[in-house]
Amino acid sequence: MYITEGTVKTHVTHILAFLKLRNRSQLAIFANAAFRYNIYFNMLQLIFIYLSCS
Repeated sequence: MYITEGTVKTHVTHILAFLKLRNRSQLAIFANAAFRYNIYFNMLQLIFIYLSCS
């Protein structure tokens, strides 16, 4: 099983929109901050909720 580059880009674009971020750099900063402030698990939950809705 595999996914194409286009599929990955589509999911990243939707995750950025869901989190109201403009680019992957902001996503990296968001993920780092979430991890540092111990809300990493909550961020993952948001991503899983998004993926389950799409």
